[in-house]
Amino acid sequence: MLAQRVLTAAVLIGLLILVLFFLPPIVRLVFFAAFLLFGAWEWSGFVSPDSLLIRWLYVATLAAVAAITANLIQEGFVLHPLLWIALAWWIAIACWMLSGGAVLSMPAVMLAGVMGLLPAWYVVIRLFGSDQGSWLFVWVASIVAAADTGAFFMGRAIGRIKLAPAISPRKTREGMIGGVGFAALVGAGGALIAGQNAVVFAFGSAAIALASVAGALLVSVCKRRVGLKDSGWILPGHGGVLDRIDGLLAALPLFLLLLVTLGVLNNDLISSR
Repeated sequence: MLAQRVLTAAVLIGLLILVLFFLPPIVRLVFFAAFLLFGAWEWSGFVSPDSLLIRWLYVATLAAVAAITANLIQEGFVLHPLLWIALAWWIAIACWMLSGGAVLSMPAVMLAGVMGLLPAWYVVIRLFGSDQGSWLFVWVASIVAAADTGAFFMGRAIGRIKLAPAISPRKTREGMIGGVGFAALVGAGGALIAGQNAVVFAFGSAAIALASVAGALLVSVCKRRVGLKDSGWILPGHGGVLDRIDGLLAALPLFLLLLVTLGVLNNDLISSR
């Protein structure tokens, strides 16, 4: 299983590098759109695993809204309120789960998919509307990966207090702290490379890491609702698409808000593409 996980991860990383830095922009857009659709299909399994009609309707609706969003951006519309709505959503979800919430109704799961996938899609389009978009995506993905890595090793080393035992028994508060700290270091390192304020981005990356934890916990809640261990099967050794991007979904809106607020991406730049 470990060899399979490593092989799949190596293929994914190689494919991502190819798409981000060597292929035309349209291929990049199609690649991420495909991830969105696979994620939507897996999320539809959280909504109604036994009804293909409901699942296809859910995916079709999300795809239509995503297409409309992309068209609005192409026409020059700036939909930044969506980022603030997404941020408020993830804060509310985090507070709910950490206070003991562990069960979602079908309508809540449907809404969770919309709030998880569509703002992330919006951020991806905005990031890749700038010349430095590929590097910015690598930056935020590295922050989320650092949060996962730090949480794993710190949790195994000294983890004692469960973070959300009703949702994910393996996650610990000590692990979360380790993940946040490692993410802060990686975010600060990225800021130094980009010529930005390392201290500000250290704190911002810590917040992004916390958001990624909320994303991972939410997907865990949805999987438990229908008795799934993995969200899908498309990534051997890892499970589904959502098993790999759950934290990234929650991190992306906060990352773009941070970039815009600090002027790394100004409004004119991201609204002109």
